[in-house]
Amino acid sequence: MDGLYQTLTGLPIWKIYPTAGYKLIAKSHRDFHDILIASLENARKEFKQDSDSFKLKHPFMFEVMQNRDLSEQDVTMLAMETFIGGIDAVIFLNHFNFNVVTNYSQIDCLSGHYVPALFSIEPEVPTKSSS
Repeated sequence: MDGLYQTLTGLPIWKIYPTAGYKLIAKSHRDFHDILIASLENARKEFKQDSDSFKLKHPFMFEVMQNRDLSEQDVTMLAMETFIGGIDAVIFLNHFNFNVVTNYSQIDCLSGHYVPALFSIEPEVPTKSSS
């Protein structure tokens, strides 16, 4: 995350010259790819040994691995995108939930004070001022 932050907040010189933030992102992607390749090798072995059991434990990967139209590279990319998409979704949902809890809950969890709920706040009606 630090590498991503560095590339988003600084000038985009990483497009021309690999900056420290870019190198950090590239290394994390290489590490993730290497771990994924090892995991896929284990999954392929499990798939070949007992495909019925594999189908029950990993239905998505079962369908991907048995699809003859997909190359090994396609399978790797699908697995990588699915996993990364899950990470992004979890991060987004956690951020959203924390935002809702801290901004719109009945009780502020940190201070214990009452906070009006989002839908119980009466909207202010603009009035004409007599000046």
